[in-house]
Amino acid sequence: SDRSFRCLVAPMSSHMFVSAVLFFGALGSFMQGHATWINPEMALQTLSYSGRAAVEVSEAATMALLPHLGCLHVVAGALQAIGAIAFRPREQALLLLVMSMYTASGIWHHWELYKLAGMRVPGWLASADEFYMPIKIMIASSVINVVGLIVAGFAVREEISSKAKKH
Repeated sequence: SDRSFRCLVAPMSSHMFVSAVLFFGALGSFMQGHATWINPEMALQTLSYSGRAAVEVSEAATMALLPHLGCLHVVAGALQAIGAIAFRPREQALLLLVMSMYTASGIWHHWELYKLAGMRVPGWLASADEFYMPIKIMIASSVINVVGLIVAGFAVREEISSKAKKH
């Protein structure tokens, strides 16, 4: 019921909880952005020797794709940080929905890589952990975003009912 769910986020208000989810999501996005935009060498270390050599040969990968991916993460982090500070519950719910779709697409992409590699970890990665760790992080992030989205739904409902009581 609504009361038992509220006990999970007490003494925080729903809006504060959702803001915290967005804030911690922003931190994660900034860290990923740093790894691929500011310090692409860090991202290249996740590849096997042959995979790394293939990417380093391609100027498109090292000069465009990695920095672009990193910039995307930084922009996502900035949106989440702004959302945590300035957005009302309705806008926060929409942002959490978008972030949930983004992490779900990452999980789907990794699943497609897994299938393409014959249902095993792609050989161009340095280790199996380089494949499984991002998936675990994306699943955890998706779960947190969905919980935040549910709580945001309660916050939106509270906002609507308080407006209705005033009129």
